[in-house]
Amino acid sequence: MQNIQMQIEDKYLDTFLTLINSLKDGMVKHIHIDENNSDKEVRDYFQSSLAAIENGKTKLISHDEVWNTINQHIKTSN
Repeated sequence: MQNIQMQIEDKYLDTFLTLINSLKDGMVKHIHIDENNSDKEVRDYFQSSLAAIENGKTKLISHDEVWNTINQHIKTSN
């Protein structure tokens, strides 16, 4: 038995699964769908974010500033 790993675009997943399910019985033993983003994408995102902070392109704000912004948003949403 061989294992195959594929990356399928989200918009084609239903079509792909229909295709796989149409194969004759016993041909495919197991299907696993990993709904998590790849580790590389997540790592790249955080490395990019850290670089932006370190080089001054992104400004960190305090905990209080975050909650003040959230509270303002809640007041204007109601």
